Amino acid sequence: MFGRRKKRIESMIRRQWGCDPRDLPTAYMVEDRMKSIRMYQEEYGQDGIDAITWSDLEMDEVFYRINNTRSFVGEQVLYRQLHEPGTGERQQLFSKLVSAFAKDEKRRLVFERKFCGIGKRQSSYFLPLMLKMLDDRGWAELVFYRLLQLLFICAILGTFLFRLPQASFFLILMVSCNLTIYIIKKEKQEYTFYSLYDVCVIVKFCRYLEKNWPLDDVSCAEEIRKDLKN
Repeated sequence: MFGRRKKRIESMIRRQWGCDPRDLPTAYMVEDRMKSIRMYQEEYGQDGIDAITWSDLEMDEVFYRINNTRSFVGEQVLYRQLHEPGTGERQQLFSKLVSAFAKDEKRRLVFERKFCGIGKRQSSYFLPLMLKMLDDRGWAELVFYRLLQLLFICAILGTFLFRLPQASFFLILMVSCNLTIYIIKKEKQEYTFYSLYDVCVIVKFCRYLEKNWPLDDVSCAEEIRKDLKN
């Protein structure tokens, strides 16, 4: 079963190699998920092509034309790469990787199949948002939630123990506030839960990449190894 699936994926990759991705049956789906693709650039992007220049150059069309990626990571990184081409060293590394995979079809097929395994699930595109949310979470948010708990307890005591008329209104207000926060946070946490799966998939791929780095220059592989340890 797995052997047949592997052959089907490799056959698909060979057929699509060098093709215009806009001619593929799934091309319309890329436009539908552009908002999700932009998330990585919007959350972590730095200085790059401004919005006006991007629009004037019709860079979205350029993205559609070269987007032969196999995973949500590839789409988001490619979109950011077009916004921020990077330094000469970064471009040299990219050129070396392109050249290495162009010369070695067998290795390229293996890596593309690995990327297909990461996939393009809609929930996966929220991974940068989840990571950003974890980075921004600090003591201020913790104090805010502790304060809400304290106020809620005070409202309960005032209503049922001291029977203060104003406390009943305050209790209703606190219940409404807590429910609203719960609903908002629940939606975000669901995306966080799904994103944890994507983190595991990416870590697994990085471990493979660490052991099967395609270039003689292993400096990037060393960086991957350090990141995995951290």
